[in-house]
Amino acid sequence: MLRAGKLPAEKLEELVLKALPEASDVVVGPGIGLDSAVIQVDGKLLSLTSDPITGATKDAGWLCVHVCANDTAASGFMPKWFLNCILLPEGAGVSELSDIVRGMKEAAAELGIGVIGGHSEVAPPVKSPVIVGFMVGMLAGPKPTPASACKVGDLIVMTKYAGIEGTYILAKELEEKSEAEVSREAIARGLKLRSQISVVREGISASRAGLANAMHDPTEGGILCGLWEMAYASGVEIRVDLSRVPVLPETAEICRALGADPLKLIGSGSLLISVPRALCSRLVKLLRGKGINATVVGEVTSAGEARVVDVRRGIVSPPDQDELFRLIEEGKIGSGG
Repeated sequence: MLRAGKLPAEKLEELVLKALPEASDVVVGPGIGLDSAVIQVDGKLLSLTSDPITGATKDAGWLCVHVCANDTAASGFMPKWFLNCILLPEGAGVSELSDIVRGMKEAAAELGIGVIGGHSEVAPPVKSPVIVGFMVGMLAGPKPTPASACKVGDLIVMTKYAGIEGTYILAKELEEKSEAEVSREAIARGLKLRSQISVVREGISASRAGLANAMHDPTEGGILCGLWEMAYASGVEIRVDLSRVPVLPETAEICRALGADPLKLIGSGSLLISVPRALCSRLVKLLRGKGINATVVGEVTSAGEARVVDVRRGIVSPPDQDELFRLIEEGKIGSGG
């Protein structure tokens, strides 16, 4: 039986990717770890991506726009146009739909994105709201930066901190639980991470400056899964020092209380950038100059075998499941924050 969350890579490869027909005018097609498809239309490149919100019910409309925009920016494109599909369970109130749409409107305004279409319905099979977003983007810099474009010798730069989106979702859940073994201060700081979930600013900055070979937006499975997906997509070994991965105190406290690993927690808000060694200092300076934390966490050491190797722990396997979905299954939190 398949578990909640992303399909395991081998199942995705076997059951989905191998079954898809090829199409013309495709520059970047479907693949594990690839954030967006890229197509060529009348000589211009467009990115297209789709993403659902299933692990959070509160703020789902706002999150959906941002996670789709993140995938677009990670591919080197400016997010421009958004469509959605909203599925509500039987018994849902008008206020639930209003909250979702209000969130989408807020996020679109923040990013300067047009909401140009979609579909909404009450769908008896779903148990809680499911929102699926679709984003179209235009090339922001000199080239696309798919996760499959890592080069041997590149350094891996990570922006911000691990588990930002997951911390925010868990803080929303814990906000209403007076018995939670987490300080109110940590919950309050976790709620403020909402403003850090977008990676559009750093993605577009790196793209326009022509400093990135590849970028990836780590979502389900957190930083560990994001690094592995980058390695898999590019067919390279990435050697990392996981002790260098920055984790905020509020993330550490919330994860400790719930028995979760911050490095396996849904990670929207951070961006992984594969950058030529000679350009790395320029990239870090650029990002830090914009107030964006940037940390070198690893390097691309060889081509051939796709894997992630920690300098202390050795080979690191991708997580079987995101910590958010595990916590939901174990009943430690509700159906999503």
